Amino acid sequence: MDGVDTNRGNMAWGYLVVRPDSSDLIVKAGRPADVLAPAHLYTYVQQGSCASLGPPAIRATRRVLAYSDTLGFLTVSNTVPGNLDKLRTGPHALTVRSAPADGNKLLYCGDLRLT
Repeated sequence: MDGVDTNRGNMAWGYLVVRPDSSDLIVKAGRPADVLAPAHLYTYVQQGSCASLGPPAIRATRRVLAYSDTLGFLTVSNTVPGNLDKLRTGPHALTVRSAPADGNKLLYCGDLRLT
């Protein structure tokens, strides 16, 4: 996933592990300069693409407190209930936002390609 706006030039990696009854959404990201510690990252699957984002289809925000690994990357993971077949019906994007205290800024965006 690419960094956007003030976070341009940074990268993140998103993983969506789909299972029949629930799915895991995991994001590993570089620490944005304007996000205060402890970092809170809010993860969404939004309708549309990064070029034209629609409303959230999935809010993966049960856990938002990111933990930092030894290299300084931030990781946040959530399990979302239900079958995600609806994501195959049209374009969707994985987005990561900062906490409301950090301005609720869009930090990362990546278009999902489900097969």
